[in-house]
Amino acid sequence: KSTAATVAAIRHVHRIHAVQSPQRFVLAILRRSKPIWLCVALGTLIGAFVEGWAIVDALFYAACTVTTVGCVGHTAPTSDLGRWLACAYMPISVTAVAKAVRDMASHASWQWTLRQCTDIRVVLSDAHASSLTEDEFVAFCLHKAYGIDANILHELRDAFHTLDVDGSGVLDEKDAIHNEWRGTGHYLEALGSQRKSP
Repeated sequence: KSTAATVAAIRHVHRIHAVQSPQRFVLAILRRSKPIWLCVALGTLIGAFVEGWAIVDALFYAACTVTTVGCVGHTAPTSDLGRWLACAYMPISVTAVAKAVRDMASHASWQWTLRQCTDIRVVLSDAHASSLTEDEFVAFCLHKAYGIDANILHELRDAFHTLDVDGSGVLDEKDAIHNEWRGTGHYLEALGSQRKSP
C-alpha cells in the first residue's frame, strides 16, 4: 500500500512539474522540430517541381539552405520563378529553423532543470543543505535554470522590501499609492532644489 502511494506521489510530482519520460521528451523534441522538416519539404518541392531537379538534388538544395551551409558549386535555381521563390524561401526557412532549434534547446534545458529540481536528494546535495525553505528552493531552481546568482536574488528581495512600504509582505494598492506619492515628493524636492540653485 505504501509503495503504491509512493509511486502515485512520484507520478503526481512529475505531472505537476511537467517532467517528461524519455519517450515523451523525444516526442516533444520531434514536435518542436516540425518547422525544420516542413522547410526541407518546401525547398524540395520548389527544387523538384519548379526547377525540375531530381528529388535527391532538390533535397540536397533544401538541406543546404535551411542549415545555412549553402550550395556553392552545386544546385541552385536558374529559372526566374525558382529564384523569386528562393528569395522568399531562404529567409523564411532560416528563421523558422533557427526558432525551432532554439525551442528544442530551451525545452531540453528546462527538462534537465526540472529533473534536477524534483530530485530532493540532488537538490539538497547541490545546495549543500540538510533542508530548504520554499524561497531557498525557488532560488536554487532559478540558479540551476538561468544561472541567476544569489546577489541578483538579494537585490530583488531588497527592491521588494523597499516597495512594500507598509511591511505587510504583499505589494498592493496602498504600496502603489505611497510609492507614487514618495516618487512625486522626491521629484518635487529635486525640482525645488534646481530652482533655488543659481
